[in-house]
Amino acid sequence: MARRQIKHNKKKPLIIICSEGGKKSSEYYYFRYYASRDLRIQFSTGNSTDPKGMLEDLLKYINNEDVKSEENCKIFLVLDTDLDEKTNK
Repeated sequence: MARRQIKHNKKKPLIIICSEGGKKSSEYYYFRYYASRDLRIQFSTGNSTDPKGMLEDLLKYINNEDVKSEENCKIFLVLDTDLDEKTNK
């Protein structure tokens, strides 16, 4: 009699990305293409554009989504800067 193989349903690794503008940002369209069968990518919610507000949005998202229970999770806060002197005031 053949042995029955038991599949262990492992969760795919999770990457959480917080970027300026959330799902309306160019970062969203760039990073979403890296999602595959072996990787989950989620974007935190929030529409903050300053680093402090983005971090606060990310922390709220982590607490609301219960990310702490994820075994293999990496979290990134993606910041871009403007090189135009006029916009960096």
